[in-house]
Amino acid sequence: MDFRRFWCNYLTGAVVEVTNFADGARTHADELGIPAEVQAKFAEYTELRSRGLCELLFRSTPLGRWQWGPYDLRAEFCAEDDAPFLRCVATFARKEQFAPDFMLHLINDFKLQRRHFRWCDFPGEIQ
Repeated sequence: MDFRRFWCNYLTGAVVEVTNFADGARTHADELGIPAEVQAKFAEYTELRSRGLCELLFRSTPLGRWQWGPYDLRAEFCAEDDAPFLRCVATFARKEQFAPDFMLHLINDFKLQRRHFRWCDFPGEIQ
């Protein structure tokens, strides 16, 4: 199954499509608003430690990531307040014209929360 991968800065609204998450974060660091002090730590994370790089980004920046497939969108972020990330996802979903029954799977690592719903059931205060 083919997935398209994206990083988003949920405070600025920047969304960047990437081939893989680790290389994409490095390549598009400035576009995503990753601070220089965080970029300086990139060298500590090899390809084998790419999950560690994602965790660094989640802890240090307002970034989230998602994979978009033919049947669903799987998103992950780490924030106390869900609303900015949800707004970013909703903007993307409207732009890409998700069907009402399109599934979304969201993981908030900060709250240790998983949410699964159809696009038509996306939180009303955000949509």
